[in-house]
Amino acid sequence: MPLSVSNTVTDSTGKELLVYGTDEFPIAFYLDDLDIVDTPWHWHPEFELVTVVKGSEEVSAGGVTAVLKKGDGMFVNSGVLHSAVPLESGSVQHAMVFNPYVLGDAASIYYRKYIGPLMNDHSFPSMILDHRVDWQNEILTHAETAWNAGAYDSTGSELTVRSALSFVLLELLNHSEGNRGTEDYSFRDDERIKHMLRYIELNFREEITLEQIAQSAGISVSEALRCFHRTMHTTPIRYLKELRIARACGMLQNSTLKINEIAERCGFLDMSYFAKTFREVKHCTPSKYRKRSFR
Repeated sequence: MPLSVSNTVTDSTGKELLVYGTDEFPIAFYLDDLDIVDTPWHWHPEFELVTVVKGSEEVSAGGVTAVLKKGDGMFVNSGVLHSAVPLESGSVQHAMVFNPYVLGDAASIYYRKYIGPLMNDHSFPSMILDHRVDWQNEILTHAETAWNAGAYDSTGSELTVRSALSFVLLELLNHSEGNRGTEDYSFRDDERIKHMLRYIELNFREEITLEQIAQSAGISVSEALRCFHRTMHTTPIRYLKELRIARACGMLQNSTLKINEIAERCGFLDMSYFAKTFREVKHCTPSKYRKRSFR
């Protein structure tokens, strides 16, 4: 299995569009330099395991936000919105995104007894893994064993990966009771936010209001604000701004359009407001960002 460097691409619900591995071995191994790779809010039906190998990052998943330092990690359950932001330059992570069928298909006893119960447990959206805690460090050690075998395609890598991840799955299940969240708000909020993300994605070029975003999920403005704050620790309008800037960054990197044209295509009708917002999010001007991207 070749080593990959991911850059998260999502559809209009925030669902990640990358294809993981092959039909025979549906797992991908990523070496993510977080100075280069963006990991905005997204979700996918696969499990994800992340280990920080350099620097530090702030991760969010299932209503929980935590700082991960070198050696720490996180497990993200199927279908859960999550994101990561580097806290220092040079931060790097190992990530594995894998279909549970790597461990056993839907007709197997492995799926019935272990995989299915974990996937369908909405009260267990994620787990922060602290390398200073013995049993969590054991999970992280096995995760790295799987990553190194799969990323570098060592002899018998498929067997090593499956064995190591089976240990991880069993440990997660054994310790899940003490890590459960509140099912009602976590799963419900994720589903509502997916509706709102879809609306924002489809309409970010237009002038849209907080009321319209809330209506897209069939909830009140106050409930929309609560959902975003509790799950994503931001507001819908802030997310809209950051999405517009992310789209602008893509155009600055991959097109020769003039900056004012890019601003307009990304929903900014006022150039001074675009420049101010861009600097607020990216800490540089659009022109400097474009020059830096083409070095």
